[in-house]
Amino acid sequence: MPSYPTRPHLVSAVNRRRFETLAAVVDRTKPAFEEMARALLEIREGKLYRSAGYATFEDCCRSRFGFSRQYAYRLMAGQRQIEAMPALAYVSEQTLRRRRTAVRHLLQWAGEMEAGDGGFDWPALESMLADLSRRLGLKAKGGVAPLPSR
Repeated sequence: MPSYPTRPHLVSAVNRRRFETLAAVVDRTKPAFEEMARALLEIREGKLYRSAGYATFEDCCRSRFGFSRQYAYRLMAGQRQIEAMPALAYVSEQTLRRRRTAVRHLLQWAGEMEAGDGGFDWPALESMLADLSRRLGLKAKGGVAPLPSR
């Protein structure tokens, strides 16, 4: 990388002022982008664009909002990551190890069940999943998620 002669004290002061100006713009507009991404998520996931007469989410993005479906998806993906970060930040390494071990045991147990008598013992599996969820601190809305029909 080429080296250019500069006056560090002048450049750093100018850069610092410019940074503060731009950071203020980000701070001021960030909530609007997050709100827009949450709204787009709800529109797409609930297929609400259909009630407004749009056949597809892409049509809605182009006609109503003036941007591409890909841009909307990038905004929504960013919002999902923002929402996931606090949850990820507070999971300790010990908790992650405990969860990985539990999942490994569950998969091993499921393989043994399938290889055994040719069918799953569904009540035992539901009980084990409920026990694992409780011990790992995993909570699903309305309790343990139902298993597929037998």
